[in-house]
Amino acid sequence: MAELVDRMGETPSFTLIGKSMTKSEAGRKGGKMTAQRHGSTHMEAIGREGHRVTCERYYAGDVVAMMTALSQRANLSGAVWCEALQCWQVLA
Repeated sequence: MAELVDRMGETPSFTLIGKSMTKSEAGRKGGKMTAQRHGSTHMEAIGREGHRVTCERYYAGDVVAMMTALSQRANLSGAVWCEALQCWQVLA
């Protein structure tokens, strides 16, 4: 019998009322429930805190160096990078 495989090549690993879901689907569902439960203000706050901690931990607090490294990784266009940098300069 063929094994069930999702789009990302994962086998289902969770079963809920006869329906199985992959780890990706379970994580997505959990993230959506957390966002509903705590609201967008809370999610924004933890995102900002995560960004700040990552910047301090891996880039010695240099936001520009971090944003440059992230944009190079993601191959972002110059316009998107400038917009992100302006945003962080306002928030810093």
